[in-house]
Amino acid sequence: MQVFAEEVIPVLEGEKICLPRMAKARQKFSAKEIKDISAEIEKGLSSCNLSFDRKKIAITVGSRGIWKIKEIVKIIIEGLKKRGANPFIVAAMGSHGGANAEGQKELIEGYGISENTMGVPIIGSMEVIELGKTPQGIRVFCQKQAFEADGIIVMNKVKPHADFKGELESGLAKMMIVGLGKHRGATEIHHRGFAHITELLEPAAKLFLKRAPVVLGIGIIENAYDRIMELAFTEPGRFLHAEKEMLRKAKANLAGINLSGIDVLLINKIGKNISGEGMDPNVTGRPGSYLQEGFSAPIIQKIVVFGMTEETHNNGVGIGMADITTRELINQIDLKQVYTNAITSTLLGPARLPVIAATQRDALDLALRTCYDIEKGGKIVWIPDTAHLEEIYVSEALKEEIDKREDIELISEFKEMQWSVQQELLLGKENL
Repeated sequence: MQVFAEEVIPVLEGEKICLPRMAKARQKFSAKEIKDISAEIEKGLSSCNLSFDRKKIAITVGSRGIWKIKEIVKIIIEGLKKRGANPFIVAAMGSHGGANAEGQKELIEGYGISENTMGVPIIGSMEVIELGKTPQGIRVFCQKQAFEADGIIVMNKVKPHADFKGELESGLAKMMIVGLGKHRGATEIHHRGFAHITELLEPAAKLFLKRAPVVLGIGIIENAYDRIMELAFTEPGRFLHAEKEMLRKAKANLAGINLSGIDVLLINKIGKNISGEGMDPNVTGRPGSYLQEGFSAPIIQKIVVFGMTEETHNNGVGIGMADITTRELINQIDLKQVYTNAITSTLLGPARLPVIAATQRDALDLALRTCYDIEKGGKIVWIPDTAHLEEIYVSEALKEEIDKREDIELISEFKEMQWSVQQELLLGKENL
């Protein structure tokens, strides 16, 4: 998408606002972490009492960013080969990657997962088999090659979802119904509306487990620092019960912004590898559906987004939850991908375009001009993205609150914001 016309860019009359000084702060979260991932996977595969000898085993890999996902998948593959299996990878991500095989394979290749690095075939095909209907009338699908395998290992990160709340959110059940269901599966359940997904997901998952050759689930739980906190291996009979427990742990260890209120939140990058909504509503408090409840976050007056991750491949979905962005970012967005995701999910909010400013400096200036009750130059927070929140930048107006809290501390002196010739924010950029 290209924005050329100057008249679409807000013109700010008068002198630019005098900006407050910023300092680096460190947030404190639980740091429980698995130190030896290889040993943990070997332990999990050995404990599941399954025979893999001479069996064709499909392993799911989705579009969500997972720490060390390349290493995790490689270790699982080698563990299966050692047990005599013939594993292959299925790119399982609903309608992501432009809802086509090439796009889905390209997405996981961005994580370093390719046929060359993994030494096994990777299937991106969108072809599915219909497994049946739930009592609620939901048609359930499974990717064809996965269904025809001797067994499926459903692997996914278990975490709070960006669009709905319930006992099952983003995890193994959703990987089966939406991930392996491909575009048709995603469309089928999303078109019932996110308000109903929690009541539809469990019976659909039960049908999938009954009809498809699922042999093992691997739930990945990350801590607030995006390190692997737990690898949970579960057999089909305990799938849903185990996932509910995993989700409770994930929610208890979710990172957020440990402040009560923010005037302007600056986000360096959004992306599908960060969150299904580009920026995580569990951090910003802004889900794709304005009617959805259950997302707690500091009150934020304005959100400004500066860029996208490389891994998102120009899919700027989630930009609609920002108030302001820059012309440079808008010109990078592939609207076909954005609209495919939005229409499939039935949530159009994340695909809307915010107010477009000429530069990052103009975007911040515009944000502050449109805030109310600003004190001491404004409460500004600058984060790299919503998945990395250990070290952030804060303005001086937040010092008083930070000094009173135990879950966040200042680790640098306050200094003036610096801007490049292109009016990009430089302060600490190398650390974000």
